[in-house]
Amino acid sequence: MNKKNYVALFTSLISVVIGVIFLSSFYIGVRYIVDKESKESINKYIRLYIKANEYTNIYGNNKFSENYFLYNTSENIFNVSEFEVLYNYEKDTKNNVYINSLESHFIDYVIKNKDNLINFKIENEKFGNKRVYFTTIDNKYFYDDNTRDGKTILYVDPSSVFYIADLLTFTFIIIIILSVLVSTLFGIKLGKKLEKSDEKLRRFFSNASHELKTPLMSIQGYAEGIYTGVLTDTKIASKVIIEQSERMECLVEELLLISKIESGHLKLNKKDINLCELLDSIITCNNALTDKKNITIDIFFNDENCFIYGDEKQLYKAFSAIYSNAIKFTNDKITVSIDNHNNNSTITISDNGDGISDNDIEHIFERFYYGKNGSTGIGLSISKEIIELHNGNISAKNSNGAVFTITIPNIKK
Repeated sequence: MNKKNYVALFTSLISVVIGVIFLSSFYIGVRYIVDKESKESINKYIRLYIKANEYTNIYGNNKFSENYFLYNTSENIFNVSEFEVLYNYEKDTKNNVYINSLESHFIDYVIKNKDNLINFKIENEKFGNKRVYFTTIDNKYFYDDNTRDGKTILYVDPSSVFYIADLLTFTFIIIIILSVLVSTLFGIKLGKKLEKSDEKLRRFFSNASHELKTPLMSIQGYAEGIYTGVLTDTKIASKVIIEQSERMECLVEELLLISKIESGHLKLNKKDINLCELLDSIITCNNALTDKKNITIDIFFNDENCFIYGDEKQLYKAFSAIYSNAIKFTNDKITVSIDNHNNNSTITISDNGDGISDNDIEHIFERFYYGKNGSTGIGLSISKEIIELHNGNISAKNSNGAVFTITIPNIKK
């Protein structure tokens, strides 16, 4: 199983575990609240019932209803009811006596279990598809010119709560399933990204080792030649060793810079910088190389006093890498221009070479990407990150050669 599948499986399992914990907590919480509130509601009505009976003994039967039903409204979402049952009650179908299905179940249950029911003891039973909390109270009734033993039943029907809870549970299950699917897709995407990152890293180490190995072999070869006396012209050998050492030093510095950027330890020493002077210095430092390759440099600055706010040293590295790239791939001409508008400075560096290959153009700013005729895949990625640290952006396209466009704010941000 590859990394992509492992990550997808892991994210899916996390989603399932979180979903199960949430549903379990929700279910337990609903049951706890229903149990607590149901018992509290019944206890409230027991107190009211006792009080109503006290008034009945004093003022007569009419006071029972007056005092009991005065409080027979619930401020919670539970359906609270009260009714009376005679032990010898039989369902009267002839006279069409109406009793709802829940209370029919209650009557059957009370008649069947009358000897086991304890006054004021709160119980819960399932009647049909409803679980009901109830208590019973012994009572006497005048029925058919006789006094009969009976019971008053106080009960709470929280079925509406369970109905809502079931709907919410179903909704949560759907949400969890969708979350698992989304997390799986995210895991697959993240896994692909990790695999791609690993591939870039492997490619980088391969390219970096190659870039380090080449100058190192040159240094070693010329040093051995001097040591053994094979090379008598030590001046030429020393020049090669110095050049290759500088090449290695440059690569190591790039690696250290990447490490600082990655860890967030790169501190920018920002100040006002004359952008025209900065680019002029880069062009001047490379005059020997451009003259040697007979490259024409066209410069177009619409404002010789264009200032930006940034770290001169880091911006020099960023622009220098892009300019060096143009020198490497141009045929015989490089154009450098600056245009100021809307508090932004737009720098364009273009060449008339073969341009960037279609396979590389989307990846040239990716770290460790080794394009056609490229080197370590560090230079342009560092340029992009430095420019973005200055709240700018960079893009590349082909137009009779490669064209790099950099936009940086020329006000403090």
